[in-house]
Amino acid sequence: MWIDQKTNEWVKVTAQVIRPVSIAGFLAEVEPGTQFELDRAPVTGGVWQPTHYWMRSKAKVLYMFNHASSDDETYFDYHLVMPTASQ
Repeated sequence: MWIDQKTNEWVKVTAQVIRPVSIAGFLAEVEPGTQFELDRAPVTGGVWQPTHYWMRSKAKVLYMFNHASSDDETYFDYHLVMPTASQ
């Protein structure tokens, strides 16, 4: 985990599975080697929002079927939405 020294907000977090992790009992098991990373940055008004998410996973579904997936997303151009009088 990386922390911004001025604001003490977390900027980036990474994780890697080193032991199998069961999800919903016997339905799925995330396998070692699964990794993810999430980055954040300040936007309007000092609010921190995600800027990048990356994940590569290996899992076993019902302990029989291997499933691998990956995702790489970038977030940007955040806008403050002001509530209307009717909200």
